[in-house]
Amino acid sequence: MALGGDGLTLDNKNNVYITNLENSSIDIFNDSGTLLTQIKIPETPSNVAFGGKDRHTLFITAKTSLYAIKMKTKGQEKSY
Repeated sequence: MALGGDGLTLDNKNNVYITNLENSSIDIFNDSGTLLTQIKIPETPSNVAFGGKDRHTLFITAKTSLYAIKMKTKGQEKSY
């Protein structure tokens, strides 16, 4: 499977969310690299990040739009 991604983020279960430029989706992989699901959007995504007060909102930027999806999972805590 060939993927072209421009942005990615992690949730608190170590799942990776990566932009899929070929399918106009966000592909979600577990920490073993298995594709769990895809979130389809109407245009090609450019970046993805968790945010909001509780980090339960997945923000997706695309060419002309910003999408916000309330998620059951939470974005990873930042550690620097």
